[in-house]
Amino acid sequence: PYGGTFMNDELVYIPNLLFAAGLPFDPAQQLGAIVTLRPFEDSDLEGTYFKAGVFNTNDSNAIIYDDIGTDFNWDGPVAIAGEIGYNFGATPADKPGYIKAGVHHNFGAFTEVNSPNQSWGNTLFYINAGKTLYLLDETGERHLDASLSFSYAPKENVNVYHYEMTALVRAIGPFASRPTDEAGIGFIAAWLSDDYSNSTPTTGPNPSGNEFTVELTYKARITPWFTLQPDFQVVINPNGNGSRDPVYLAGIRNVINF
Repeated sequence: PYGGTFMNDELVYIPNLLFAAGLPFDPAQQLGAIVTLRPFEDSDLEGTYFKAGVFNTNDSNAIIYDDIGTDFNWDGPVAIAGEIGYNFGATPADKPGYIKAGVHHNFGAFTEVNSPNQSWGNTLFYINAGKTLYLLDETGERHLDASLSFSYAPKENVNVYHYEMTALVRAIGPFASRPTDEAGIGFIAAWLSDDYSNSTPTTGPNPSGNEFTVELTYKARITPWFTLQPDFQVVINPNGNGSRDPVYLAGIRNVINF
């Protein structure tokens, strides 16, 4: 929920590990259905909820047979997903937050990372929590938020990533003179599976096993319709290879609303 401040899709969207189950994603859609139950709350702002979904995954690749996004069929492996979550704090002054946990399971066949063999089924687990930590003004419109997520894929023989953690801190309205700007720092730690690491030997003080990414970003709303966002990222041990130098990324994004 707080990731929109950032550019890296693992902070904006979901960690890369969770793509491994082959669920469809925007814009690579497939047929599916999601049901949400909110038995203990008056609105979607507070209380406990339950989610369940079933999806066509199109052979674990949502776009492999659908170049233009209009082939709605049900010819791929089936995947199911479930999530339970709790939201609290209905207004900014309440310092709202959330916690959620879920599981994805794909019943299809997956090619093993270190051989041409296939293994059936892939299950992924995740937990994510976030909260407004501090109000930067009396209205609560300016605030400091933080979130933390952890993802886990138990089948190391079919997953490049075994588990992954993301953490972020962002400020909405970091300065009183810039109440609609956003600033943030994000951290991603990805631990590669032993099967993948053993199949791609490298040299160095940390031959393989983990990759770390840090992002610094600032989203400046220049006008109500124009946003300018400079961004800097560094990737340490790219692809879990300790013999490689860090990768530095600098960019700038313009957003025009009309």
